[in-house]
Amino acid sequence: MAQARSAADWLGLDGRVCAGTGAGSGTGAAIAEGLAAVGAKVALIDRNGDAASTIAKRLADAGARVLAIGCDVTDQSAVGAGAFQARDIGCSDVIKLRNKIAAARGLRHRQAGGGNGTGIR
Repeated sequence: MAQARSAADWLGLDGRVCAGTGAGSGTGAAIAEGLAAVGAKVALIDRNGDAASTIAKRLADAGARVLAIGCDVTDQSAVGAGAFQARDIGCSDVIKLRNKIAAARGLRHRQAGGGNGTGIR
C-alpha cells in the first residue's frame, strides 16, 4: 500500500535529495526553501557561494538538512567538483536547473576525475 502524502508534499519529496542551481537568491532560493519545507535534503548550488551559504544556514537553523555549494555551472571543472562535494548529502533524486525540474533517476555519480567532469552520467 502506498504511503499517504501530505498536501504540501504532493510530489513525495520527503527524505529525497534535491539539488538546485541559482539557490542563493530569487526563485532558486524560494524553490530550495519549498523543497526543505517538505522534508527534502537540499544541495543549494550558486556561483555566489556566500549567498548559498546564507540561505543554507537559515534553512539548517530551521531543521532542514542542506548543503551549500559555490559553483559556476558554466565551468565544467567546477561542476565536477561541485558534484563530488554534493555526495556529502547523497545522490540526487531531483535536479533543478535554470528553473526547470528534472528527475535524476538513472543518473549515477562518476568517480572524481573520470568521464565528462560533471560527476554524473
